[in-house]
Amino acid sequence: MPYDVLIMITAKLINYTAKKVEKFFTKFTAPAHGWPHVSMVWNYAKEIATLEKTKSGILEMAALLHDIGRVTEHGHNPKRLRHHELSYLLTLEWFKKDKNLAVLNEKEREEILYAIRNHWDDLATKYPSAAMLRDADELDLYGAHGIERGRELHLSDWQGLIFGATANLNRVERLATKGAKKILTDQKLLATYLDFVPSLTPKKKRVLMAMSGGVDSAVAAGLLLKAGFEVVGAFIKCFSDDVGGKSCWIDERRDAMRVAAKLGIKLLTFDFEKQYKKDVIQYLFKEYQAGRTPNPDVMCNKYVKIPLLLKEAKKLGFDWVATGHYARIKDGKNGEAYLHQAFDQNKDQSYFLHQLGQKELKKIIFPLGTISKNEVRIFARSWELPVADKEESMGICFVGEIPMKKFLSTKLKNKKGKIVTSYGVVIGEHDGLAFYTIGQRHLGEKKLQIPNRKGETRALYVVDKDLKKNQLIVGFENDKLLFKKEIIIKDINWTVGVKPKLPLECEARLRHRQPLQQCKIIYGKGKYKVRFAEPQRAVTPGQFAVFYLWSKCLGGGEIV
Repeated sequence: MPYDVLIMITAKLINYTAKKVEKFFTKFTAPAHGWPHVSMVWNYAKEIATLEKTKSGILEMAALLHDIGRVTEHGHNPKRLRHHELSYLLTLEWFKKDKNLAVLNEKEREEILYAIRNHWDDLATKYPSAAMLRDADELDLYGAHGIERGRELHLSDWQGLIFGATANLNRVERLATKGAKKILTDQKLLATYLDFVPSLTPKKKRVLMAMSGGVDSAVAAGLLLKAGFEVVGAFIKCFSDDVGGKSCWIDERRDAMRVAAKLGIKLLTFDFEKQYKKDVIQYLFKEYQAGRTPNPDVMCNKYVKIPLLLKEAKKLGFDWVATGHYARIKDGKNGEAYLHQAFDQNKDQSYFLHQLGQKELKKIIFPLGTISKNEVRIFARSWELPVADKEESMGICFVGEIPMKKFLSTKLKNKKGKIVTSYGVVIGEHDGLAFYTIGQRHLGEKKLQIPNRKGETRALYVVDKDLKKNQLIVGFENDKLLFKKEIIIKDINWTVGVKPKLPLECEARLRHRQPLQQCKIIYGKGKYKVRFAEPQRAVTPGQFAVFYLWSKCLGGGEIV
């Protein structure tokens, strides 16, 4: 939509919006993203518009509203939406409910909302206003004000401060307008920042970096180098059996070697296959055999990759190990290391790390904790890393290209039994309870569909398993057996090493990427019970319930 055909927004409306936003941030808080930041971005936006010789009304409105969603992003955000989307939704609500903002016409609203929603993405180039807002927002990363904001945002989070600052230096290349570049130079914003960043690197800086051959670990290694750490790569071979047509570790190691060569660092290879087969593969088969659904990634981090890499790092004289996980570490008042969710909550991997303890958390670095996956790709391309556009690995590597059922069949015997509806009707035969999981829809049998009165068929789901009778219980998507409001968990690991005072109201996640759920942890008669505010669908024995207080990961345990 042409920018020059939009109706001029009045100074009165802009000033009204400024007062509304300032009042909003007085009532609600967001670390380093309150009114001081918004007003600074607003001023930068006006300066850029002047230098670019363009109208500033749309841009000023977007600058004032672009970060109001931060108060939710850093607070209770169960859907894990980023602040761009949250700001967009709140602004949309204001446009509908505030009669003063309701005067905006459709074109003005569309462009303001677009700029807010995309002010940190490559999509910002669609509108001049969005591109200029991105530049204005980015300018406030640098100079004395940017340094102050960084310290506020990463309070007790030295890793976030270091790698956030290092990432900011790479973001300079993304400035799109001549006006923003001129402001950066004239006000010596970058020069001030360049003097600041080297002071952040700790004295102990030798890092053994786990490199999987993927883009995440590659960029994490690059950030460590740019932050001034001494880095050596570590490729971990966990499984070499040929089960899916080829052994997956060979190609991954080759990619890790290519990345290491590009970055100019050594790559060591560690063979942890013996421990992996014992603590992960045997665990996986044992759990499936018992009718549960295991989580090998959790066990790999607990028993193999991180603890064994730490052991090797200590032998070789390294100060730290680092991985490409999306997670953060924050320091406690008494020297504790607290595990926190990553800023990019859509990529957050704290769920898979919740079994770690203080021994590991005090010695690990997560360079990607404050960076989004989108920017990881951008950084990888700008550094010309050979894995910049490599597809993300999904599922369990060692299973390869074959279906999980076929893989499990290599060790587990079929033990056929009846498939029974939740109301007791036998409708078929299953191959063995080990091959099914709670909530599973596709059972491999087209016949397992029950027609309704209109002759239409409804899909069936696994809603329970009767281990004693060897029966697979199925029902419709709304079957009562598929929902639980209370569960029992065992073997809880508290990441800080101390059990909190119970009962405890907090939030929980029963699977990776699930929105956080309100719950209460109760301990009694030797059991941990978790009661949820809302019934939980497809609670799966063998998986893990992981607990959070805001962004802090408290720990978790196995669902019984």
